Amino acid sequence: MRKLIFLFISIVSFLNINAQSTIVTFTAKDFDDNHLQLDSVLIIDVTREWTKTIYYPDTSIDLFYVGITSHNNRSENLVLSQNVPNPCQGTTSIDLYLPNNENVLIEISDVLGRVITSFERILEQGNHKFELTLEACQMYLLTAKTQTATSSIKIMNTQKSGLSSCILYKNTVSASTPVQKSNIQKFFLPGDSMIYIGYYQDKIKTINKKQNQNETIVFHFSIGNYFVDILPQNKNILLEEYTGVNCGYGPDGDRISDQLHATYVDKFLAINIHAGSYSGGYFNTPEGNALNAAFKIIGYPSGVISRELINTGTKVAFGVSKTYWEDIVSQIMALKAYVNVAARSTIDSANRRLTCEVQAYFTDSSVVTAGLNFINIAIVQNNIWGSQNGASNYPEMYDVNTGKYKHNHMLRTLITGLDGEAMPENKKGTFYRKIFTYTIPETISNETVVLKDLEIIVFVTQNTPSTIPANMTNPDTEMPRVINVCKSELIFE
Repeated sequence: MRKLIFLFISIVSFLNINAQSTIVTFTAKDFDDNHLQLDSVLIIDVTREWTKTIYYPDTSIDLFYVGITSHNNRSENLVLSQNVPNPCQGTTSIDLYLPNNENVLIEISDVLGRVITSFERILEQGNHKFELTLEACQMYLLTAKTQTATSSIKIMNTQKSGLSSCILYKNTVSASTPVQKSNIQKFFLPGDSMIYIGYYQDKIKTINKKQNQNETIVFHFSIGNYFVDILPQNKNILLEEYTGVNCGYGPDGDRISDQLHATYVDKFLAINIHAGSYSGGYFNTPEGNALNAAFKIIGYPSGVISRELINTGTKVAFGVSKTYWEDIVSQIMALKAYVNVAARSTIDSANRRLTCEVQAYFTDSSVVTAGLNFINIAIVQNNIWGSQNGASNYPEMYDVNTGKYKHNHMLRTLITGLDGEAMPENKKGTFYRKIFTYTIPETISNETVVLKDLEIIVFVTQNTPSTIPANMTNPDTEMPRVINVCKSELIFE
């Protein structure tokens, strides 16, 4: 049998007096560019308000021809219609055409080949209707067998029925013409707004577009070891809080940052960077000092929010006072991100080896050219007890017995460097995956690096902090903004 990679539909349109057609070809791939066999595609013409399900039930190309024009001739073969609706929610129906009086066996099996329920009876020549009840949310295979022919369809059930699976015979529809639901004529004109919904196993992918010409549409599904989300998302927020042990207002900034994290959980992530005149030289890092200079931080604490240039009404700057943080965060979080990012990390405690797998998916094309998006990986540390001016202003972090303050999410290093590592491609549909390794030192800035207190933060930027123009003519493409950020999963081995 020939393996089907493509599903074809011919959509009939009439331009002037000449009949023309637009051919849309559907296929599916994983992120390694391997072809996947689609289970079904739901086509919706939003402009003309019709829908159609295209579905190949087998790996044989001669089972169905998916067309638009009607076929009313009597069939000499067994014809099994695709179930309606498909996907279904617990119940659905099928039609079966028999060219002769004969015994029919209908079986519904699960993906492991186990027969869930069956029906067997001698039926007359003609069309017959059946109603199906499906108990579990899964893919089913329905097979109709006679002495001379076999035909199968796949059924996607997305809702539990609460009843045992069964096949109920309803009636004989007619005695002459096979029912061909896929051959009902539909009208289409180039430019119609279309929705295509592809189904592969238990996964669903939706594509919205105006259809103007012949086209191959590819549904990308994440399978296997893919864990990044491929659906469009709003931006997660990265707050880089510039502070220091001699900054008396630093604890108040920490409190506001922690409140934002409590509100938004991991959609809001913070990195505390000790740098500048109030740091006293404690907890400084080379990357933190360089970022402090690049963003021209002059007041402490200052928050650089997703590396956006902010107009506060009194100044335009990257670093802004803590009084603005909440409002700016809510505004940026309402914006769409053109790239999603996710990460999974392990730390081998014996040799202090960090392994971080980063995946990113561009749900839309970047606004900058290829090579100007960057992966950044930060190691931050919690539970560092040390001195801090104004510590009592955040009592939850202050130990009155020792006079020490608990510093959290403190920058220890950027393993991808100040500017990050360039991503080679950034067009819509691009999948990025890379594994980074790094040996974590015993101490950084004279402070012990305790492995169990570490977190890994991964973010995607456009442009770099080391190349910020003195005068931006186009901030949208020149700003070194953070497009999206995530906290990596972390397992200790």
